[in-house]
Amino acid sequence: MEHTTDRLSELPEPVVEHILSFIPLKKILQLSTLSKRWQKVWTLFPIPQFNSKFYESNLYEISGNEKKRKIKIKSEEFNYFVERTLVCRCRQKLSINMFNLKIRVMCEPDYVVANRWIGYAIKSNVKELNLGLKSYVYSSEEKPDEYKVPESILKAKSIILLNLFGGNLKSKSSYNDINLSSLRKLVLSRVDMDDQILRSLIYGCPVLEEIEIGRCYGLKNIHLPACLPKLMSIKLLFCYEELESFEMEAPNLKKLVLNSPIVTDKWLHGFLSKHPLIESLELSYFCMLERIKISSDHMKSLTIDQSSDHLVGVNIDTPNLHTLDYCGDVISLSSNAFTLSEVNLYFLSDTPLDVEKIEFLAKLSHPKLLTWSGCAENVIAPEELREILPSPLYNVKQLKLIVDYPLGGDEIIKLVDAMLWFSPLLEILFIEWEYPLIEMVDNISFKFSYETPVYKSKNSSCCKFLPFPCWRHCLKSIKIDESKRSENVKALKKYFHKNAEILESIL
Repeated sequence: MEHTTDRLSELPEPVVEHILSFIPLKKILQLSTLSKRWQKVWTLFPIPQFNSKFYESNLYEISGNEKKRKIKIKSEEFNYFVERTLVCRCRQKLSINMFNLKIRVMCEPDYVVANRWIGYAIKSNVKELNLGLKSYVYSSEEKPDEYKVPESILKAKSIILLNLFGGNLKSKSSYNDINLSSLRKLVLSRVDMDDQILRSLIYGCPVLEEIEIGRCYGLKNIHLPACLPKLMSIKLLFCYEELESFEMEAPNLKKLVLNSPIVTDKWLHGFLSKHPLIESLELSYFCMLERIKISSDHMKSLTIDQSSDHLVGVNIDTPNLHTLDYCGDVISLSSNAFTLSEVNLYFLSDTPLDVEKIEFLAKLSHPKLLTWSGCAENVIAPEELREILPSPLYNVKQLKLIVDYPLGGDEIIKLVDAMLWFSPLLEILFIEWEYPLIEMVDNISFKFSYETPVYKSKNSSCCKFLPFPCWRHCLKSIKIDESKRSENVKALKKYFHKNAEILESIL
């Protein structure tokens, strides 16, 4: 047999590390069979990721001694593997770019092990630290964590990103010397903490650029002081159980995400007035807002996810707004967003289209792309309304429709016909639907080209409200793309040949 050269072993170490950065850890372990050198290749892995199956299992729901024994063995094997990997890296003085660890810490021995592993990562000058450390089993009645986050994390000068899910950060005098001098992004989720430790954290992160707080316990009054000149993004998510107030000073803030019921009309107006540089604003799960008024020359993206029956109106004075996401019911809407290029829309009420909804759509007629999600039967305007109302989205050139059940035959034709009434000179139409039982998504897309529309010489009934002919009079060619349902294409071709006067080709 001809001898083959082991070229893998000849690769320089930087090349090996680069290759490993694209490969999951499980696959890396399998590489040990390829060559002698690669038997220890996992020690070079630049992004260690450890996700214990023990973390995902619920011990209190497992019955039988045999199952418990197997879980114990798997847990011990996992612990041994993590320990061996991290110790080897420390001995070789290999740095860690990103360290991901997800485990349950249920008792004192678990606390000790978790702290030791985190210590190894910090000694390796870890830059991105992602920790999922839960000390309880998920249940309907959640409780604060008992696992105390080690102080070494709060003094690690190498960390650029800290993502902490779970754990206890309750204040202690020893936390006064927090020093995360390189930290740029801080994410806290389901952490047991208080107002004092949050303030200490803020003061200990002088170059912080992003902060996200989600479902954390113990926070009542979040006050972020004006000591973060580089802070550009704040996310406050689902902090509504105990939270009473939220105040901050961030002169260079660019992005604000608020998912909280504490927001009021007065607070929002005052906050936006103090932070005129905000470019992206997301509001959701509010219950006290009644009239949203946003006036900004810098705002580029706006999301409103209505969860309140009290909201009656939105006034948008944002001449440079590019993207608008709206989920809710029909409300009073006024806008001068002349540069709006994309709108994402979802009506909460599961009712057919009526005059109010169509008039609401007409106020969103500026964007080039509109994405509309809803029930298929509730996005079709009744014929009697089409006879008395103008096409509300006549300026929209690209329309994406997402509906909730499979379509075929007459249903797809009705949808296409309805969308071409809404936008009578569409260039691109994309329709997507799902099959819930088999979790499969299907779609069909259309590309339309027209003769140059001219002003009408006669007042055709199909476009009597338009200043130009609708698609029926100037549609020249269509390209339909749907690979899974050829019968739809056949029916649609028949429909277009019947209704388009000068149609030349359908591909």
